[in-house]
Amino acid sequence: MKLCILGPEKKKDFHLRLIEISKYKFGKVLYAPLSGVRIEKNGDDFLPYYKSASLLDFDVVFLMVPPRLLNFGYTISTILEKYRIFTPVSSLYLSYASNPFMTFLLNAEIMEIESPSGIYLSTSRDALNAVLPKLRYPVRVYMPEMKKGGSAIFESESSLKTFLDTMELFSQPIMIEEIGKNVEDIDVLVIGTRIHSIKNGKPLRKTPNKVKEVVTKISSALHTSVFQASLSVENSTILIKKLKTSLRVDKFEEHFGKDITQELINYLHKGCSEHYRRYTLLNLIDRMVDTFKSVAKAYTLGGKRKYEQEKGSDNTSQS
Repeated sequence: MKLCILGPEKKKDFHLRLIEISKYKFGKVLYAPLSGVRIEKNGDDFLPYYKSASLLDFDVVFLMVPPRLLNFGYTISTILEKYRIFTPVSSLYLSYASNPFMTFLLNAEIMEIESPSGIYLSTSRDALNAVLPKLRYPVRVYMPEMKKGGSAIFESESSLKTFLDTMELFSQPIMIEEIGKNVEDIDVLVIGTRIHSIKNGKPLRKTPNKVKEVVTKISSALHTSVFQASLSVENSTILIKKLKTSLRVDKFEEHFGKDITQELINYLHKGCSEHYRRYTLLNLIDRMVDTFKSVAKAYTLGGKRKYEQEKGSDNTSQS
């Protein structure tokens, strides 16, 4: 099997280790910066290439998409899915991750779980002016497009106004969350059926069932099997804050002290085998259905001809 890893231009230690470990599982491994990929129109098709290598020649294409290239990553993933190349990070997931507002709407779309009360989304200070006096402080302001999440906690309306006056210079999404006293931040890394969780900077040896339920629904709704997400948890309520596309497996390895990179490679290998096994089965079923339709059509046409011949014969006899 052949593996292509699409990631950032500057490789970190994690990327180098990912490449090295992959060589023990895959016959061919290519690391390509996503910024070096191009799409060519060939007849009616659009095909992705890195230098002279077609991405469609690989069995697995694993995308780790830098935030600035999310739209391009979505396009590449869509093409790969069209040709049924195994891509564990789906185009639908990348679509939601590229739009912070869609990420927040995902909460209502996939869950019957209440979110923490008091969530406000906007792109400007003016749109928030009416709610600032009504907020239950402290609140957290979250700006998804800023580096490292861009979140900060404010204890009063005056301090929040000062911050928003400054941030008015930037045109980007703003989310205000009334955090209450018991809000906990949980980062989750999902690899197939395995879930790794970090709560308030500390590893969780056992992921809470409510969190498992949420990430399972994310995986099912967005057809993705490998992803990282940031959640806010307050008692039994959960809010999906951000879907991440440039995985920080190394961060989870540091917290848990175990080899999660190897786990990721094992999953890519196993997931690839299962993907093409299902693909072969579906192709077989499709061919059987087509054959059945052809036989049924031929039988129907044959019966119609026979009926017309017999009817014609009867008319001749009557004459």
